[in-house]
Amino acid sequence: MSYVLSQNDPMSPCFTGLSDDPYAKRDFNVPSLFGTTVALWTDAQGTINAPRTKSEKSAMKTGLDAQAAIAGGPLFDLQYVIASPYAQTDLRGEARIYGFTAAWEPFAPNARLGGTIGAPATKYLDWFWQLRAEADIKRVDVVGATALTRGDYTWGGAVARLHLTPFPDRSIYDPFAEPVFADLIGRFYADVTVNYHREFNRRIDALLWGVEVGFNITPDGAASVSVSYTDGLDKDTLIKQRQYLVALNYKL
Repeated sequence: MSYVLSQNDPMSPCFTGLSDDPYAKRDFNVPSLFGTTVALWTDAQGTINAPRTKSEKSAMKTGLDAQAAIAGGPLFDLQYVIASPYAQTDLRGEARIYGFTAAWEPFAPNARLGGTIGAPATKYLDWFWQLRAEADIKRVDVVGATALTRGDYTWGGAVARLHLTPFPDRSIYDPFAEPVFADLIGRFYADVTVNYHREFNRRIDALLWGVEVGFNITPDGAASVSVSYTDGLDKDTLIKQRQYLVALNYKL
């Protein structure tokens, strides 16, 4: 969950990242600031039991995301640079952990990286992939309901995600195209996510991967039902996960 505090929108006339002259020619091979966003966020995971069990583990993080978008450059159309200080506890409020995450995420639609612009890949399937490089430094003062130990952690790694959309909507790009299955256009989706991080002080390898398949109940995807499976080691808690989840999702 996140809440945007401020946003420097490049479509606004008050945006400060572009030239004051609207007719000025831009060299898109030279990177330049394209927008900024600052947001509060909260993320929680794990279980809480009554009475409490020894196997109970959880994590809850709250932080501030400061994001800058950089347009242009020789390799990528757009790049996101994110700095995020955070505080972490558990669902009982016992753990006391502080950290800072720095991340970089590129966008190149011609390579279907970060998203796509234009017609779907095929009439049967559309797809894109995402890549996010991360560095995470944290200090653990109180362990709480995690498998961490007191001291400092220095993580480096990346998150890769593949998003699939069977039977994509092609009507915007080809109004005369015959749909394969009209009732299933944009209804199904699937995600495959792989997280790999290395802790350099303790030489810990954390590999966490997951698969999710969903069905959009509403055509706009505001409401959906999904089935997911997660397996591996979570770097935020050092807890091994093997979890199946059936969820009803709703987007505000």
